Amino acid sequence: MAKRPVPKYDFKAFGAAIKAARTGRKESCKKVSDEIEKAHEIGKQLADAVTKGQQEYVLTTHIDKGHIHNHIIFCAVNFVDHHKYNSNKRSYYGIRNMGGKLCRENGLSVVVPGKGSKGKSYAEYQAEKTGTSWR
Repeated sequence: MAKRPVPKYDFKAFGAAIKAARTGRKESCKKVSDEIEKAHEIGKQLADAVTKGQQEYVLTTHIDKGHIHNHIIFCAVNFVDHHKYNSNKRSYYGIRNMGGKLCRENGLSVVVPGKGSKGKSYAEYQAEKTGTSWR
């Protein structure tokens, strides 16, 4: 059995927070900590709005990509009437709009994709990653 490669993470933001704590710059570390707590609270508000208090969820807040972000995983079946969550374009954009609204209310930026833009193909992603041309 082949070993899976170990993922490489960018811990620059996390390292900066730890370095600030080690060197005694408590105000810098406190600011980062406050931002993380604020992001976690916004994520919690979003998860509560999406699940309407009827589904269990796990919320994690990360700084591993150089910016603070959340991941929300929620149970597909609610515990009130046992209906299954239906994931589709409408539900996706509903969650996205709720998240945007919460970000604007808290003075954060909202990513607005370009009109008609779409993500990269896997071939394009791999070529960019390796520094070669995909065409």
